[in-house]
Order: sequence, then C-alpha cells, then structure tokens
Amino acid sequence: MGEIKIKIRGQQYSLACRDGEEKRLGELAEYVDGKAKTLIDNLGQVGESRLLLMSALLIADELDECRATPTAGSNGNTDLERLIKMMDNASKAVEELAERLESA
Repeated sequence: MGEIKIKIRGQQYSLACRDGEEKRLGELAEYVDGKAKTLIDNLGQVGESRLLLMSALLIADELDECRATPTAGSNGNTDLERLIKMMDNASKAVEELAERLESA
C-alpha cells in the first residue's frame, strides 16, 4: 500500500493509495488545488468545506461536459473515455479530501 502527502491550499494531507498511484494522485491534487485557487481569486476567502464543495462542483461540471461532448481527436471515444476516467479520479480525490476535512 502506497502513501502520498499532498497539499491543498497549503494544508498537507496524507493519503493511502495503491502502489504506483502516488504520482497520479499528486497530479489530481494539484488540479484540485488549482480549482480552489481560482475560486479564491474570484470569490475571496470562503470556508474550507464550502471551498472544497465548490471545487468538486466545478470538476463535476467539467466531467459532465466531457461526457456530453466527444473530443475531436483521432481516437474519438478513446480520448473521451480517458478524460472521463481522469475526471472521475479527480472527483474521488476531492471527495476523500472533503471527508478528511470534515473529520479533522
């Protein structure tokens, strides 16, 4: 079982993951952190729970749009499926972080 330390808005979290998934989970955490930073830039400071909820909703909206609109790549649905899987993983990472924040 692997473990990774990630940072969202400067707060460090330790997460367990399957061996070999550390890099990918780190990339997803950076994506979530970017969404949170964008929200803060646009809305100002909001509570952590609200910030993660809003980040999750933005990511879910992106995922929904990806599911509804096929990509224009030569692989067609293969590109779309890869993107959907990536967004699903990002959504799961946000949910895990939200659960950890609620229990902290």
